[in-house]
Amino acid sequence: MLMAIAIIGIMSSITLVFISQPQRAAIMESVDRKNAAMVVSMAVCASGAGANPVVDSDVEATVRKLMIGVIPETGAFRGRRFVVSGITEENLPGVVGQLQITGHELALKPAN
Repeated sequence: MLMAIAIIGIMSSITLVFISQPQRAAIMESVDRKNAAMVVSMAVCASGAGANPVVDSDVEATVRKLMIGVIPETGAFRGRRFVVSGITEENLPGVVGQLQITGHELALKPAN
């Protein structure tokens, strides 16, 4: 009886490991998408305030620029820094993978 319980316990723990991998990937995809949406929102706000956060056709450079912050030189928000917080080097590739530059604007890629 104890052997049967031990075998069932081992098999269920192995099953949990395989089930948790797709869940972990889905959670990271969701976090990357949320962070990417936050970056796009900040880019739109900065553009509206008179700053130019988009680096031509380079999504990663644009995100890095927003991580440092952009400052409009004219208008009501002149001198104020628009910065995205919470994005780290670790999650930067996932965020960049969710974004695209269309024209001169940063945008989310269509969801899969």
